[in-house]
Amino acid sequence: MARIERDETPSSVRQLQDASKAVAGAAGTVAVDRVRAEVGAQSSRAAVELKAFAIATRASASSLREQGHTRQADMVDQFAGRADRLAAHLATASTDDFVDDARRLSREAADFARREPVLAVAGGFTIGLLIPKVLDAIGTRQPSNHTAPGDAPTTAETPTPEVEQVDPDGTSRGEDA
Repeated sequence: MARIERDETPSSVRQLQDASKAVAGAAGTVAVDRVRAEVGAQSSRAAVELKAFAIATRASASSLREQGHTRQADMVDQFAGRADRLAAHLATASTDDFVDDARRLSREAADFARREPVLAVAGGFTIGLLIPKVLDAIGTRQPSNHTAPGDAPTTAETPTPEVEQVDPDGTSRGEDA
């Protein structure tokens, strides 16, 4: 019985191996490109929404100033400024920047947990209590085909009236006829 050495593998097997490596590499590249595109789209969308939030927050600060609450208005303005900076970062950052930010935040969180283990455990416990509440709130929110009180129902909610069909001789027949 002859043993085939690794170097003596038939060329067709080697070609299949090379082809499968190429396909796997291409699939990985496509997946990475799709993730990058999705991250880019989501970050752009978040930047637009955050910018709108900052504008609304500044309007609130202006209203607070008009009411004589200068200190609170200054705090709200600072918050709006930070929201603006975050929106600008989201709008201009690349996917690699987000990955770097995530790694940096992960290192900082690990360092904090080593320095303050009691606070880290307490924070984890608190987050563990809050996550089910948030998920429950998200789960109870219905799709947009639900209407608020006073709104007209959508076509999906509007009952379809029964239509009576009439034959050419003038006699009426039911819908299932």
